[in-house]
Amino acid sequence: MGKAIAIKLILPQLASEFRQAEQVLKNAHKLMLSAKEYKHRW
Repeated sequence: MGKAIAIKLILPQLASEFRQAEQVLKNAHKLMLSAKEYKHRW
């Protein structure tokens, strides 16, 4: 039971960290696409 409570308490933090990581990856992907587009212009 104690482990279940601990997991329940940490889940919101993990979800928040997951969303942040997801946003970082999306931003990195956008930057990579922008760099690729910039490279093709030259």
